[in-house]
Amino acid sequence: MAIFLFILYFALIIWVFRALDLHGKTNLSYVLLVALFTLKVSYGCLNLYFHYSEYIANDAHMYFSSAMSMLADFKNQPSFYLYDWFLNWGDIGAHINFLDKANSVYWSDVGRLLHQRFMILCTVLSFGHEYVNVLFYNTFFFIGCLALYKSFLFFKPNQKWLFLIIIFLIPSISFWCSGIHKDGFILSLIGLVSWSCISYFKDKTIKNGVVLVFLLLLMFAFRYFYFLIFLPFFLLYLVTRNRPKNGLYFLLLALAGSLGFFFLGSISNKLDVKRIVVNRQQEFLAAKGYSDLGLPALENSVSSFVKNFPIAIKHIFLEPIPQMGTKIKYDLASLDSILVLILLIVGLFYIKKKFCNNAYLWVLLYYSIFILIFIGYTIPNLGAIVRYESPFICLLLLTIFAMGNATVKKLPLE
Repeated sequence: MAIFLFILYFALIIWVFRALDLHGKTNLSYVLLVALFTLKVSYGCLNLYFHYSEYIANDAHMYFSSAMSMLADFKNQPSFYLYDWFLNWGDIGAHINFLDKANSVYWSDVGRLLHQRFMILCTVLSFGHEYVNVLFYNTFFFIGCLALYKSFLFFKPNQKWLFLIIIFLIPSISFWCSGIHKDGFILSLIGLVSWSCISYFKDKTIKNGVVLVFLLLLMFAFRYFYFLIFLPFFLLYLVTRNRPKNGLYFLLLALAGSLGFFFLGSISNKLDVKRIVVNRQQEFLAAKGYSDLGLPALENSVSSFVKNFPIAIKHIFLEPIPQMGTKIKYDLASLDSILVLILLIVGLFYIKKKFCNNAYLWVLLYYSIFILIFIGYTIPNLGAIVRYESPFICLLLLTIFAMGNATVKKLPLE
């Protein structure tokens, strides 16, 4: 039954892609579009299999089990569960100040609730077959990745194949952003926000403006803290997008944000952002993951953050360090980290000043760097680092290459 449903839904989805002319709208052949979607779904299935074979407990199965449990009880209390699924989001009015640290737990829980609701919908459609759920998740993820590709293609039309390789063919990015996790939602929402922003400023229609606002709110709901880092850079883009030397404005904002991060806590305890990072690290340290890297515990002081900065950078860009002969998953992950590092270095060599005047590229560049540093500081487990960093490594690579003149001539599928 599961195989039949998988094939049926897969055929239906690719038919919808064709009916919507998704290939034409993205400047891809239909064959290539289907091949990329097939690859993404395959990575999603591999991700699910990997988690079942490697871990006794994992997030994907937790959400699936919760959905199955709720659906089993639905017939006993249908009105209660319908209300709970669609209308129960807690007391939003009491937490409307999303800048208040006391409300951070609530907004983090909203992201989990959205994921849970989507899992319930998928489980209903799949009749409880977990691998069929991978199809539904990756339909959304794939559309978001196409929007991201289309956004960068708008900026640099001659780098089509390079952008496709980064988004769809780098193993760690495809593997982690195709699984039943929130990482795929984040990368996809950034892609959708990016293309909606481009569309709005191209046409200036109310419809495009409403869609952009809705996607920003959805991004906020899924990953509250990530959105707070994105917001100031995005607002600066709205102000400086047509100004010359806009890169200077973003540099000044990044420096001001860094100084504020370190020293606002000395003015008022309510403004102490360092405490959020320290608390986040303590949560991960208490979880005691499988692949601990021995990350030193952060203290709520400038000196502690400065001391741990090289370690954070090392964990993001150099881990996992190749240690051939260990478990094959670590060997493969280390080879992927080498590939990413080589691409980053090569991309830096190709950067040209004349391509660095696009304000939105500065948004994504600083956004990805800040989030990666945050991940390096807070996450002590190798598996979690590789997973959480994948959307932002993708953004960083795309942005660096979009600021340069490197090109890839052609892929064999076109």
